Amino acid sequence: MRSLHPWFGPAAWALFIFILSSQPDIPGAKLFLWSDKIGHVLLYMPLGFLLVRAMILKPGPFRKSVVLWAVVLGSLYAVTDEVHQMFVPGRTAELADLMADMIGVFIGVQFYRIKRNYGTRR
Repeated sequence: MRSLHPWFGPAAWALFIFILSSQPDIPGAKLFLWSDKIGHVLLYMPLGFLLVRAMILKPGPFRKSVVLWAVVLGSLYAVTDEVHQMFVPGRTAELADLMADMIGVFIGVQFYRIKRNYGTRR
């Protein structure tokens, strides 16, 4: 069986984020103080993880500094997501959301690095 292209994962996850961002209201997004920011971090962690994985498996122009490029691309996507939300009724673009998204991307990238390093020591 042929496996999916490594870039399918980040593209699919980015689409999932886009679909969520297109919703005027996400139930439970503000359950407690900072819950929406925690949600942003948790939503963007898989994107960072999948981006760095794709860049390692199929680096293309990202051969050098895949970690940096994964954080940069994930953060740029977060910017476009916040701009997109400015056009969705009931949603707003917030700098704090963008920062939470970027933190999520960074954490996801670091999780992949830890997973990869731990796996090679066995």
